Amino acid sequence: MTTQSFENLDFSILIEVENRLAYLQQWDDGVWSEPHRFHLPVCPESLQQVPVLSQALRSFRHDPQIAQLRDAITHGRWTQSAAEKAGRLARFWAAIQASFRQWARQIG
Repeated sequence: MTTQSFENLDFSILIEVENRLAYLQQWDDGVWSEPHRFHLPVCPESLQQVPVLSQALRSFRHDPQIAQLRDAITHGRWTQSAAEKAGRLARFWAAIQASFRQWARQIG
């Protein structure tokens, strides 16, 4: 079975290509959550109806694999107009939060 996996400090996403399923786990307080299961493809316009998946995509916003992740979830239906553009303050705040979470995991 072909799978794709994407992981950052907050989320882990495993995609089963043949089964058209995605499993998403969120890192919270030192523990991975139970996996959320989604049928693929997910229409970019309906992502707001799936808050945890939308939040996960936002957390991958500056990751080099974001294009591959979006294509895997939407089966190539993602357009640049649907992409979220974060301002400087949002990017700065996200970097601070990521640094703090990484520091907290190292000492905890």
